[in-house]
Amino acid sequence: MPSELSYEERAQWRELAVANGDARLSYAERAGVLDGRIVQHLSGGPELLDAYLSGPGDHFTRHEHALITAALDANRLGHTAPIPEALLAEAADGSLAPHHRAAHEDWAAPILDALAHGERTDGTRTDVRCTLTPLRAQRDAAGAPPLYEPTDYLRQHIPRVRADQAGAPALWEALCRHTADIADLERLQDAAWKRGLFRYAVDLDRRAAIAGSGDALIRIVERTATHPDADRVAHWAATRVDLSRAQQVDRLFDTLNASEAQEAIDALAHRFIVQTDPTDSTAVGVLATSLAAKGVSPEVVEALVNSLVSQADLLKIDALALALPNLQRVSTDGTFRLLAQRTVDNLDLMKTRSVVRLIKVLEVAGAHHLLEKFAHRIVAEASSIDPDELPFLMAALWHAEAKEAVHSLISLDIATRVGLDNVATILPLLQVLRAAEANDAIRAFLNRAPSRHIDLAPGPDGTESIVCELLHNLWQMGATGEFVILADRAAAQMDLQDPGIVAALLELLRSAELEEALSTLLGRDLAGHLSSDDPSWVQPLLAALRSVEATEMFEAVAMRLVDDLDFRESEYIEEVTRVLLAVDAEQAIDGLVTRAKAEANTGHELLSVLSLFEAGAQEAAQQLAMYHVSVTDETELDEISLLAWYCQMCHAPDAVRELLNQGFVDRADIGSSWEPDAYAVLLEAISDVEGERAAHAFADRAAAGIDLDNTMGIAHLLKAMTMAGLSRPSAVLIQRASAGASLEHINSVANLLEALIDAGADDAIQDLLRREPTSQVDLTWGTSACETLLSALRKVGSPQAEDFTRRARAAGGLPVESLLPYGLETDGRPAAAWSWDW
Repeated sequence: MPSELSYEERAQWRELAVANGDARLSYAERAGVLDGRIVQHLSGGPELLDAYLSGPGDHFTRHEHALITAALDANRLGHTAPIPEALLAEAADGSLAPHHRAAHEDWAAPILDALAHGERTDGTRTDVRCTLTPLRAQRDAAGAPPLYEPTDYLRQHIPRVRADQAGAPALWEALCRHTADIADLERLQDAAWKRGLFRYAVDLDRRAAIAGSGDALIRIVERTATHPDADRVAHWAATRVDLSRAQQVDRLFDTLNASEAQEAIDALAHRFIVQTDPTDSTAVGVLATSLAAKGVSPEVVEALVNSLVSQADLLKIDALALALPNLQRVSTDGTFRLLAQRTVDNLDLMKTRSVVRLIKVLEVAGAHHLLEKFAHRIVAEASSIDPDELPFLMAALWHAEAKEAVHSLISLDIATRVGLDNVATILPLLQVLRAAEANDAIRAFLNRAPSRHIDLAPGPDGTESIVCELLHNLWQMGATGEFVILADRAAAQMDLQDPGIVAALLELLRSAELEEALSTLLGRDLAGHLSSDDPSWVQPLLAALRSVEATEMFEAVAMRLVDDLDFRESEYIEEVTRVLLAVDAEQAIDGLVTRAKAEANTGHELLSVLSLFEAGAQEAAQQLAMYHVSVTDETELDEISLLAWYCQMCHAPDAVRELLNQGFVDRADIGSSWEPDAYAVLLEAISDVEGERAAHAFADRAAAGIDLDNTMGIAHLLKAMTMAGLSRPSAVLIQRASAGASLEHINSVANLLEALIDAGADDAIQDLLRREPTSQVDLTWGTSACETLLSALRKVGSPQAEDFTRRARAAGGLPVESLLPYGLETDGRPAAAWSWDW
């Protein structure tokens, strides 16, 4: 027999395990995944487990057993990296009675070596069958100290056995001292916190934070918010966080604000301030705004802004102009005006965006004197400004009520100087001229026939939407000639990818009765050019096509939505269906159903049934449900139940009836289901469409045939029977469940107890409790369900509730918020007060 199985042999082993349903083969394969010693785990694993569980004094000595336990518990609680000797020695030594402790400090090394290699110094064996040892040793390099980990078979089985053991104090203290890996520290703190061991959890998180974990830093502040040392902890976190990790800094600010730790918030802000160049206006403005939003004290933010004033002569005007919007929000009025004055006097007027931004900032700040001064400067220097940029400045000035300056700019013959190809320039010019009632300038501009010169090529500034808005303005102005020319050009040349823009153009052409332009636009392939990931954007286009009676194009665009559907995306199917319904696209909905039928047996086809129904296409959903029933060849009860559920959800009783008439339920193995709701769903479906008699017949089969390992399914079925008043099958199921249902899964047991309570089955409840479910449940599974089981135990007045509370708490399965701020000791007693410096 080879010492290790090859990759191919392990694959054959897995196939054998699956084919035979032999859990022992599966356990051995998983246990040997790292070392390949699968046969050894199969033959020696159970014997090794028995040797450990028999306790010290049999196969293992007290010291050996203590070291193995320390390794197993450390691994179980989250230390998955190989474990150093010092950690194991300290943990094991602390768990031994004083009179059993070794006389020498280095007592653990030879014992660990024996446990890893199978032979003691006296020649006796620590392994099983000379092959399987309880620990494995490894070294990072030749000559490096050995590190240890428990053998995989023990690691697989011990967590359930020791799930209700919170870990000895010596173990936690050793873990805190010797754990270095951040991932291990994260797992260990989680295990400690869930068990109410707050002192250890905080210390482990502190070590993780020092090692670089931002998450640990946040947790420390959150978890010590009610602790007497909360302010010290918050300040420590503020001085520790890595400022280069923006997301962590933001989270820490949020956490400090939630804890009302103002001193720590300001301390964290100061760390940013001292590393910011006081002559960098942009950086200061962004930082000041950010800090103000994060709850930093106003005086701290103001001091930061004042640093700009003290460096005013060194500031770059462009950067200052960019920073002013931020500075205006966070600085005092006096400070802002000083900085704004410098910008007004020195900003380069050729930089249009900066000029427009400054006008808006002065307007928002109510700095009317500075705004007036800046407007006068623009007028005075207008001759040196690019005429194509002036419309943007004029629009900003008009909005800021600097109308006198705008009239002055108009008088400089801007209408004859501005270029005619850029629609982004033409639109604001026309809007300002209209607002200023500058009719002579408007006539002068329109006489230049701008509609013939505008460049309709797609641009970065959304040319298409600006063209539509310009058309709207021309129509309102009565500039019919220019409107018609531009409309004809847009219909023939404009980019068609944005469905909303195309819809707006269609409506404009319809309103203006421009049949030729409308025909030109509809003659282009609107469906082929369509580009939109959001069906709601296409709805206005469909509505516009409907309004202009472009039926053929309407159907083409609607079908484009259907053709682009991904039937794995149920929400998208629903959105498309809603759009199609809103515009009465019945033909496209029929096409959607046809596509959905073609998707049958792809694994996600039933999603479309529910999506259609929830979108409001009930008839289509019911038609599709009936189709799926007609083509199904399912023999598994779970799949039949799922199909019945979808049919019920879309109110398709005929489809359910057809499913039942085809005999799928009658032919299915009644005990094969593992879906918790399968039996209950089928019972409800049968009752709804075939009545009580048929429901009784199915319930009788289900009650007698459901697998007793399917405890959750039993609970759901019993609840359904109770609600339906099916007393005869209920009695059968109650008797079977109370006597033999699996009690391994916590949530399932809790639900079974609740179902028995609802059924009024008091005797069965007592029968179930006599089986001591709390000692059988696997606390490593679904520990979040511990509360549910505890609630059920208390409802029936079971004395097992008290013991289960202790075990669930030790397993980390109960809420811990009520234990703040100090938590518990490892034995479950309230912890003594501890400080941040412990």
